[in-house]
Amino acid sequence: MFTIHFMDPLDKPNNTASDTTELALDTRVDQEVVQQTSEMKDKARAAIADILGVIHYFGPEAREFRRVIRSMEDCLDQRGYSEYRIGGVVPAQVFLQNLDFLGERFSENLVYAKVNGEPDAILPPEGTMLTYNFIRRNEMERAKVFYSSNFTRNENAEAVARGKTRNFHQIGLEIFNYPTNDAALEAIRAPVAMIQAAGLQDSIVRIADKRLIRGFMSRYPAEDQVILQSVMDKADDDSDRLIALYEEKGGKSDQVKQEMAEFIRLVQRPSLTIQELASYANGSELYEQGLADLHTLEEHLTRGQLMDVRLLPFMAKSWDACDSMMFDIRYPGYDSAIAGGGILTYPGYKPDSTKAGCGVGVTRVFEILRSSLQKRQAVPH
Repeated sequence: MFTIHFMDPLDKPNNTASDTTELALDTRVDQEVVQQTSEMKDKARAAIADILGVIHYFGPEAREFRRVIRSMEDCLDQRGYSEYRIGGVVPAQVFLQNLDFLGERFSENLVYAKVNGEPDAILPPEGTMLTYNFIRRNEMERAKVFYSSNFTRNENAEAVARGKTRNFHQIGLEIFNYPTNDAALEAIRAPVAMIQAAGLQDSIVRIADKRLIRGFMSRYPAEDQVILQSVMDKADDDSDRLIALYEEKGGKSDQVKQEMAEFIRLVQRPSLTIQELASYANGSELYEQGLADLHTLEEHLTRGQLMDVRLLPFMAKSWDACDSMMFDIRYPGYDSAIAGGGILTYPGYKPDSTKAGCGVGVTRVFEILRSSLQKRQAVPH
């Protein structure tokens, strides 16, 4: 007869004798008790569930996910970008000082980390502000920078139930102090090339210019303009929701409600043209400036290239972050954007210098690729 002492990883580590299980192993061992003990520990281990809204990959899936990331990173290397590798914890003030850029609600996304002596530490929620903080600290005059990192946001349970993820991998790029037209084109062409390099074809590029909606609204009294701009990002492209939010904020003009609803519904047109958009200018110089730049951008993007480009009258996403051109990239049959960006509003460093950029949702691109593969495998040969 002999005795084995062992400590299970699930047991509490301390020095009391009760924390060590002794099994007397001889011919009289009750195998049923041993089996029950093992099953209890297996159940205890199984009870530790994953955090909701956090995706894990293993084996072939993890390998393919890594391939997607590397293909996009290699694409940006070839386009002359330098990588900025973001650390695992970052200061919250980088974001709290830029809520005019990120939107007031962004502070709710921050996940604080307990780091000794660092009460301001958070898990990185996005890369643009961190990249520009790096550019500013190093007093760069011109830069093409990309980041590739996991980001974490404090999404509520309802949003997670609707499909939001709390942790995701994103690759973003920032183009600082290059000519505006060149920067705008590159901010769109680069993510399209990245997505294609990952193996996803047939994406749709949707472009808009914030000056259109601002010029369109300039005909209204100042108080109505303030209300509309405060609810624009919450309404997305739903004209009924926009009008409801306008009324909730005290808006009463029937003219505003009718004209804004008509303009927002242009989003639903699959082949909206520059000529159709021009009919809504109503003499606004700001509107016409945005329309001219949008027309130039469309011509360059579609010239000699197999790129599906669609015009929008406005885009609610990135409403606070952009001041002129905005875009997103969609995939047929997928509800959310897989990339998005534009010409950025960031006064924190060299405010007169052009700042363009975008972010590509690597996790979303991978999910589409995986779903497409599963569908092909399910088709009988």
